[in-house]
Amino acid sequence: MTKKNYPRGTYATHNGGLWRAYEKTHGMRGWECLVDGVAGVDIDHSEKRTFTLTINRTSGASETRTFDVPVMIYQGVFKAGHEYLPGDTVTWGGSLWHCDEQTKDKPGEKWVKRLDAGSQTRTGREG
Repeated sequence: MTKKNYPRGTYATHNGGLWRAYEKTHGMRGWECLVDGVAGVDIDHSEKRTFTLTINRTSGASETRTFDVPVMIYQGVFKAGHEYLPGDTVTWGGSLWHCDEQTKDKPGEKWVKRLDAGSQTRTGREG
């Protein structure tokens, strides 16, 4: 659409949108965007759970949204004073715990036990 000249009244698709020539065009001059479509989508994964989604429109405008996905991430053995986020899992008391609410508390009220500790058995030939 940028190399040719088009007469007034021409319709064209460009970058996901619908354009109309309101006068004889020269490059992008003379066009108006009738349907502001999606020219592109960018997704950035900035942290373990944080994503930024940018939708680029035909007109040149863009919309950006950042969101967190509470996926399960194993954080190792529970550490007192460490802040845990929804989706974090830890080992505590030999069991695996899943964090449901942001907390620094030990597994209990804001946690759900996902896997019980295994039973202790005898070791050796009969264990």
